[in-house]
Amino acid sequence: MRPRAPAQLFSAAKWAPLLRYAGGRPFTWVDDVIPPRLVRRSRWRRDRLLLRVDPGQGLGRRHVDRLLARPPRGPAPSVRGSAAS
Repeated sequence: MRPRAPAQLFSAAKWAPLLRYAGGRPFTWVDDVIPPRLVRRSRWRRDRLLLRVDPGQGLGRRHVDRLLARPPRGPAPSVRGSAAS
């Protein structure tokens, strides 16, 4: 068995709690450390979007465009309360 790279161990420590917290709900993960293997596995999942951002460049317009173009699919959020008076 081949030892894992430190970045893989670090992202795995983040990935498992994220999936538990999402609990099957759609989500988007924007981070600088997302292993390509996880991105490939999630590419065809309509309920999740993984977006890697270079920490040296930060979040850019192309990232925002990607987020807006492909939001995670799932049930519409419920609206609590009423704006009408």
